Amino acid sequence: MRLLLPLRPWAAWSVRGPAYNSSAPSASAGLGPPAPFPAKRRPVQKAFQKAAQSLGDHPTEIDWDLAMAVIREAETRFPNPTATPQEKARLTDQSFTFNLAKLADDHHGLRALIDLGVNVAQWERNGQTDIALKLDFVRHVQPKVKFYLQQGVSRPDIPDIFTANPLMMEDDVNDWQIRVDYLKTMQFTPAMIRTILSGNPWWFNYKVQEIDGRLGFLQKTYNLNGPQIRAMVVQCPRLVTWGGIPGQIIYNNLALVEEMGFTQGELRAMVRRCPKLVYVKYQDQLRDSFNVLHNEVGYPHKLLVRFPETMLVPHMKLKERFEFLRLIKQDQYSPEEPNFVSPVVFAQSSDLELCQRFKVNIDQFNRFLKTL
Repeated sequence: MRLLLPLRPWAAWSVRGPAYNSSAPSASAGLGPPAPFPAKRRPVQKAFQKAAQSLGDHPTEIDWDLAMAVIREAETRFPNPTATPQEKARLTDQSFTFNLAKLADDHHGLRALIDLGVNVAQWERNGQTDIALKLDFVRHVQPKVKFYLQQGVSRPDIPDIFTANPLMMEDDVNDWQIRVDYLKTMQFTPAMIRTILSGNPWWFNYKVQEIDGRLGFLQKTYNLNGPQIRAMVVQCPRLVTWGGIPGQIIYNNLALVEEMGFTQGELRAMVRRCPKLVYVKYQDQLRDSFNVLHNEVGYPHKLLVRFPETMLVPHMKLKERFEFLRLIKQDQYSPEEPNFVSPVVFAQSSDLELCQRFKVNIDQFNRFLKTL
């Protein structure tokens, strides 16, 4: 079988055949003709030459049967080297865990971070191991631990904060104090500040001006007063530093009002009850869950306004429960009638709690899920 190709893959090898002209100009002029193949490679040389000669007057055609014969001969003569058991063991020793253990033995700062409970392996997965190696525990880490403790953050929460945000290790705690002082001027109480710092490891990555601008955006968007915006931040501290401000917030608001039919007043009420409602990366998530809750189950808007957190439940989970309750004839979603199934029971209880609520064996529910 012959196929037309635009290249001559054997041309580079054909210079070692009889047609090779040592006097022809080349990039290696002055180096002399190439050395002959070693004896053990001469069968391969002959195969290369035969493949090159087979092109004849058709330099863009290849005899693939002959080409494969050359490849098989090359693989036989020059097998790919495989790692010995000793080499494999050496490669295993180069894994992160092994190196981390070795480094920790000689690096006091790294050892102290691990003893503190920081998951430095996660830093490595994010390409931030160099931060750990540059740290002096006494100068860089201890002041930050002390600062968090002074703000009332619990000791077990501190390693998780450091694990999530290693970049903070390069900060000066004096800059952190400026951010805390700003919160105090905005009338956040010490308890509120403790909740914010515990719930948002990235809070100190943002300057005071950035925090102030984001708080102002949220306050204006949802027409909130001082106590209301403070309550929103405490409920969802990560919302303030979220990358979705302002773009995704605007998209989520449009989806809730223009597509799902909530009024601006209802949107404001829902966000006050559940700020996470707009802390959603894709508005389709809200739209899909709303479609099940409102269009399939039949919950009215005013009921969803009271329980906005139900729209954060994945729509597939909602559909599963909707179909199961219909199967056992417990799908009564009208508040005016007996045996009303509230959105909280429907959307937020665990599978076991749902089954206990309707006196159904959990195995029956699991068997039902397998039929979907």
